Amino acid sequence: MVAALAIASVADNIVKPYALKGSVELHRYEHDRWTQAWRTVVDLTPNPGLSLDRDGHFVAVALGYPVGSPGRFDLLNAMDGSRVFLSRLGNMSWPAALASDG
Repeated sequence: MVAALAIASVADNIVKPYALKGSVELHRYEHDRWTQAWRTVVDLTPNPGLSLDRDGHFVAVALGYPVGSPGRFDLLNAMDGSRVFLSRLGNMSWPAALASDG
């Protein structure tokens, strides 16, 4: 499953996060083509429902599938994909969303 659910223009860059089985990626549109900026490996299946904040600082990801299995919310640094925060859940949840006003 591949989900590209958010496209944002951040500081004159167009970026798009993707959820893939086993990883989350961020792609940038530069020089008339999409290139992978980073890839972060995750141990749970990402759910469709990625969220990129208005200023392009963070990517929120809901992890875990199917219903009844453990889940997690991850907050990733949009510049390099490093994990900033995580919240473990007893049951998967979706989607993750970031408010535009913080």
